[in-house]
Amino acid sequence: MTKQNEKDAKRVPELRFKGFADAWEQRKFSDIYKKSSEKNDLSFSKDKVISVADNKWGTTPKNSTDKYMRTYYVYRIGDIAFEGHTNKKFQYGRFVENTLANGIVSHIFDIYRPIQKEHDLWFWKYYIHNENIMRDVLRKSTTKATMMTNPVNKDLLKQKLNIPILEEQKKIGRLFSQIDRTITLHEEQHRQLEQLKKALLQKMFADETGYPALRFKRFSTAWEQHKLSKLTTKIGTGKSKYKLQDNGRYPILGSTSVIGYDNNFDYTGDFILTARVGANAGNLYRFSGSVKITDNTVFIKSKYNKFLYYYLQKYDLKKLSFGTGQPLVKASDLKNLKILKPRLDEEIYRISKLLLSVDNLITHHQHKIDNLKLLKRALLQKMFV
Repeated sequence: MTKQNEKDAKRVPELRFKGFADAWEQRKFSDIYKKSSEKNDLSFSKDKVISVADNKWGTTPKNSTDKYMRTYYVYRIGDIAFEGHTNKKFQYGRFVENTLANGIVSHIFDIYRPIQKEHDLWFWKYYIHNENIMRDVLRKSTTKATMMTNPVNKDLLKQKLNIPILEEQKKIGRLFSQIDRTITLHEEQHRQLEQLKKALLQKMFADETGYPALRFKRFSTAWEQHKLSKLTTKIGTGKSKYKLQDNGRYPILGSTSVIGYDNNFDYTGDFILTARVGANAGNLYRFSGSVKITDNTVFIKSKYNKFLYYYLQKYDLKKLSFGTGQPLVKASDLKNLKILKPRLDEEIYRISKLLLSVDNLITHHQHKIDNLKLLKRALLQKMFV
């Protein structure tokens, strides 16, 4: 392979759309963007301030004068602003493209405007924000300050970027914008389901009157009060001794989740669990099967486990925890907790089933969100050079 072929190979993404085979063209930053210093002449009012970090409408300080508003830069669709705060994800700061609307931003930001008309908005949104691409570019063209960096214009304009032809830009931009729209859709559905669950927890369990605000038809009698110990077969603290095994068969349940596996088990059933001590004391999770349970974990077993799991979420067990540095939830306190429960098991079953179905939908959308984000991350690595 010749040196030229080797260079070309480095400018070919690992994954691309069918019909595109040529190496991406290497171009200077100055061929693509120019620094913009367009100031607000008051054509843009205070309600047109854009928050650069999240590309959403922002706010101005109260009592901002016309003189102060003239210090703002005009931030047009397709412009990019340099956000200099550094973190683990963006080591040298980052560029954010304006895909929202024409507006204004604070004078503290450096604004760059695209030069050519053959410039796909959505491709550049993801390209210019891609740390894999821009890390080295910004390393060579920024200066460090406290917790942030500033671009050095003359150095930045000399940096080289690998760019595909416009048609490939459009295909890549459409793909990533579609992924983001789908993520947003699932996030909104997830948020609405969380709100629905919160409302159901408030309305479907009886208050001090003995009656819930919302219930299924045919159920009208007052709920009855019991100590939690009367509704359970066991409330206790884990006593398991365990040894983590690479090929262990039985889960070891810790204070918040499975922490490993062992070849033996001590408990079998359907469990509600919470941390006994520490910041997670009072946070609940469920698990069914043959398991070991650690000594920092309090567990509940009951034929009403699903119902109690949601009842205790509404109750908020953190109210039982005490201590400042190390909050504590004790099995003995749980046993004496007073619970209101329907008289008929059918009502218990229907409440539990409804809330479980909402939880399953919440989990479904969360899995979709997680998988789409993993897909997006992988594509960002493979479809750009």
